Amino acid sequence: MNTRSNFSHYLQSLPLMNSHHSSLPSRSLGASRRRGRICIIALSVLAQSSTLWAQATPEPPKGTNSQTPAQPQLKKEAPASSSPGAEVHDQFAALLGRPGGLTSDEAARKAASYSLDAKVAQEDYKSAEALVTKTVYDYMPKLTVTASYTRQSIPDSTLDYGSGNLVATPEPAGPLAPGAPLAAIDGEAFNFNPLPNQYYLNAGLVVPISDYLLNMSSAFAGANALKNRAEYLEKAERLNAAANGRLSYYQWVRARLKMAEAESSIRRAQAQLDDLKALAAGGRVSRADVLRQDAFLASTELNFRRASTAEAIAKERLHTLMLGSKGVTPDWEIGEDVLEDRPEDNKPLPAIEELHRQAVANRLEILALAETEHGLEEQSSFEKTQGYPRVEGFGNLTYANPNPVYVPPTNAWNTSWNLGIRLVWTVNDLGSAHHQAQSTQAEVAKVRAQKQGIQDALRTEVLSARRSIEEARLARESARRGEKAAQASFVDRSLLFENGRATSLDVLQAESALLTARTDLVDAYIALRLAQVRLNHAVGWDVPPSYKQE
Repeated sequence: MNTRSNFSHYLQSLPLMNSHHSSLPSRSLGASRRRGRICIIALSVLAQSSTLWAQATPEPPKGTNSQTPAQPQLKKEAPASSSPGAEVHDQFAALLGRPGGLTSDEAARKAASYSLDAKVAQEDYKSAEALVTKTVYDYMPKLTVTASYTRQSIPDSTLDYGSGNLVATPEPAGPLAPGAPLAAIDGEAFNFNPLPNQYYLNAGLVVPISDYLLNMSSAFAGANALKNRAEYLEKAERLNAAANGRLSYYQWVRARLKMAEAESSIRRAQAQLDDLKALAAGGRVSRADVLRQDAFLASTELNFRRASTAEAIAKERLHTLMLGSKGVTPDWEIGEDVLEDRPEDNKPLPAIEELHRQAVANRLEILALAETEHGLEEQSSFEKTQGYPRVEGFGNLTYANPNPVYVPPTNAWNTSWNLGIRLVWTVNDLGSAHHQAQSTQAEVAKVRAQKQGIQDALRTEVLSARRSIEEARLARESARRGEKAAQASFVDRSLLFENGRATSLDVLQAESALLTARTDLVDAYIALRLAQVRLNHAVGWDVPPSYKQE
């Protein structure tokens, strides 16, 4: 039963308490008749009030003495075991936990998948992965294949043996002794003249022996460290995007609930305005009361417009994080009951020292800096060896026409090969390699300082998130009590006003306080969820086990 409507109807049925109204008894009536009329009115008011108090009072439990009068109550109190703020939860129940609605987990997953920063980091990972593969090829034996054709000029002064022969002897160089043996060699077959066309095919193999012993392990370790660094950064960007997706989701839900509460406030203000207009028509309230309520209605409509704008902006921001700026923003429903108490909301928090220790061990940004430091140290070790002499093994397989190994040159394809080992030392590299290694060591020191700075800043971030949770828990309890008091005050003020014992201004103030209290309660619940997301991310509790270093 609408108590306010019953009171309004009853008050309108009463005779006006105004000396100018025609229905009042004339001053010429006797005192006894005036007292009798007033008594009748008072008894009528008392009877109607008793009926209304009885309707608002719960029935006594079975087994109690029905003769004991029950204390009048404006509304039935919630059982002691029920959660404070249950009225607000029931008010928003139709909006929360909608089947198929958007949840914070889905928002986080889509935001992580879409993150443009993560995609940039993913390309850096691919580049680092290609660098590891390049390092493998850098230390493989170098196989070089060469093919060439040369056309050369023939000088005019050539040896022309005609049809003669060459004479040779096995004796030592010098004058021949009488009777020394001589042999004739065909001059046409033994031709020292160059050939105009030369064809050359060669396969050369170089094995970097000293690199295998000195710097191959450092090069591979440095390349793998850069790859791990890029992988950690890519995963860290996705976790950042997921956390931002959750935060934006809860901010949108908060804006959506505030808009719903502003809409409910409009309906309450409109109903009160209608009641005041009816009372004003009968002269029960002044015109100023009606105008004041109308101004309050306009204010609630403005609040609703502002809440609607805030909700649209929050939804668009969430849409951009999840899906980008393309397409139309979906008309999401809230798939999560954000006004529900969760076990983790009241779970004791570890000490700040323990949280900081976990954050240093879990945060991927710190792991990425550790990999950067390790990679630079390996690079410095590699650069120091670049000034040392290099030992290389080599081999060649040649197939040429004419083959220079064969003397005299003949117009024919012949094969030859050679194997060897050589020492190569560029002396100037000794100084440049030393200073390059010193430059890299300076980069190592800089990364160490950056890592320490992040660890120090992380302690502040963890402490802030932990304190935010503690504050949000207290704010939730305070908002529960405040909403309960504001709800009771509004009901009481409304009943008192309809009974002529409060002004319309009292009702307006109670309505404004109720709107603020319900908004504060929604803010407290959302603030607790936001603080929990920030703490989870600050400590690294949102890092999947597969992301962590083995």
